[in-house]
Amino acid sequence: MSRMDSTLIPGLGVFTIGFLTFIIVLLLSPLLPGIDGPYYAVQVMWILRYGWLKYMDPPVTFYLMALATGLIGDVFIGVKFIVSIFTALATLPIYMFFRRFSGSSAAGLAAAMVFVYNPFIYRLIGDFMKNAVALFFLLVGLYYLVVWDGSHNRNLIIVWIMFVLCGLTHILVFGVFVLYILLFSVTLFLVGEVRRSIYLLIPLLVVFIVFVLAPFLTGGDIWKAFNILNKIFYGATFSPPPRVEWLLLGYGAASASLLVGYGYYRGGESRYSLFFLINGFVCLFINFPLIPRNILFRTQLMTVVPLAFTVGGVASSHRLRARELGGIIFIVVLILSLSVHSIYGVRPSISVGEYDELKSFIGSVGGDVGYVVPDVRLKYWVETLSDDVARRFDPTLLKNYDHLYLVTDFRSRFIPKNVRLVYEGVFIRVYEFRPPFSP
Repeated sequence: MSRMDSTLIPGLGVFTIGFLTFIIVLLLSPLLPGIDGPYYAVQVMWILRYGWLKYMDPPVTFYLMALATGLIGDVFIGVKFIVSIFTALATLPIYMFFRRFSGSSAAGLAAAMVFVYNPFIYRLIGDFMKNAVALFFLLVGLYYLVVWDGSHNRNLIIVWIMFVLCGLTHILVFGVFVLYILLFSVTLFLVGEVRRSIYLLIPLLVVFIVFVLAPFLTGGDIWKAFNILNKIFYGATFSPPPRVEWLLLGYGAASASLLVGYGYYRGGESRYSLFFLINGFVCLFINFPLIPRNILFRTQLMTVVPLAFTVGGVASSHRLRARELGGIIFIVVLILSLSVHSIYGVRPSISVGEYDELKSFIGSVGGDVGYVVPDVRLKYWVETLSDDVARRFDPTLLKNYDHLYLVTDFRSRFIPKNVRLVYEGVFIRVYEFRPPFSP
């Protein structure tokens, strides 16, 4: 076995641990996690049936899931497989980053393990699957961004391929990638490497123009990004963060990354120090307290990236003493312990019994049937069983279907007058609309 092959073994080990951890957590329930879990299944089923997305969205994740579903034969498992494999694959560029720039497998392993076990990643795989998948493209791009020294354009091409794939997968991850590239190019310009700075900025501008002129490529999310920036710059007010412990962890990671960068700068390792200084500033930006509260919750989740690099940077010092090594171990264990609560949060929005009742009723009715499901938590689940689903009642629907049903759960108290109960289970109730309808 060659030396290069042997250095990859620890990284492949962490990838395997990550994949098994993610897939086991997702397979604990036969259903998909989160409110949006069934949304992914609906999108995949629509691709396999018609060849395109039902709802406009960045497409890459859904087509990957459609491919996996076609091979596996089960849409729920296909969705879980793609989320698990791509999130776990993101550990490899993290590990290889530290192997290449510090020569430390231990630092790479520490960083990769923190990426797998932290309070952010399980919220991503359980609620924001596109975000989790896009992390792989971001981290491969960052690896080649630091590797690129201005002479090997192949590395730069890989950076821009990953950049485009980020935009076609998730706009928030794309935005974080923009931050890294902007800070990197501005720094290069300030130190006199103008040519390298331009090589980064021009493609950035081109990709932005393409996404603005063809917003369907990002599912219209490019406009959401501009709207968020507008809120931050013109309507920002300080408000308590949604998760204080996340904010503390974010600012701790930012401070440590800046200190690591400064330390490497003093040691004369300019490329390594530049990355950690940029990494620290990115971490500060995504945890900025003036970001609107509902947006800050999402940006804080991206702390998973600078956090992993920071832990690896601290562990990559060649002069670690026993006391410092003990401190690193304590920090890693603390971060791992914070992930336990997040792991328990990876669960579906309804119970298996509730889904079985939906499946039982929908499978028992025939003819031209439509469903009105006001609760978005239930709506996507019903859509995995029927294409004829609406969120709100419209009188014209009565003309389109032989039977029109209202689907609610047992807690709903807002039932229209002109309906009759046709199914009452333990979890759900189904009513049939009877014309003429009156609210």
